[in-house]
Amino acid sequence: MNRLIAFISMLLIVLPLNAQVLPIGVGDHIHVVVHNEPDLTVKEKVGTHGTINMPLVGVVTVVGKTPDEISKAIMAALDDGYLVEPQVRVAIDRYRPFYIRGKVESAGAYEYVIGLTVSQAIAIAGGLTPRASNSGWYLTRGPNKTRHDVTAESKVLPGDVIEIPESFF
Repeated sequence: MNRLIAFISMLLIVLPLNAQVLPIGVGDHIHVVVHNEPDLTVKEKVGTHGTINMPLVGVVTVVGKTPDEISKAIMAALDDGYLVEPQVRVAIDRYRPFYIRGKVESAGAYEYVIGLTVSQAIAIAGGLTPRASNSGWYLTRGPNKTRHDVTAESKVLPGDVIEIPESFF
């Protein structure tokens, strides 16, 4: 019973209240905790290779996977001759930034927060300039840089690049 209470306490410390269901990407900061194994705790920024180094396990590919998927993979690797019934939790401490450019007061990179909308991103960047268009906004997303037309209420994801064009009138 004490082990169960300790494990639940660990979850409350590591996992934020909001559900972490976004896939991990390059630039995200992640936290891996193995219950009762403090030497196996890892806090690392995901590098350009999309991997982290995990004690006993080695290189673990994390890009494109959810924290739950990574947790299961690490548990399976640790269960293969290292630990008996390992319990692993993976959390995203900080997402990679989103970017906003074009006709906003302060274009640049900003810290991502879950649930961010385009209008909130514009506010974070200081608002629209007088020459900004009120429509025709778009963002690029993903490794293929897919272009998406957006409105003020469109959701922004980590790594997105929002473009606010100039108005012609």
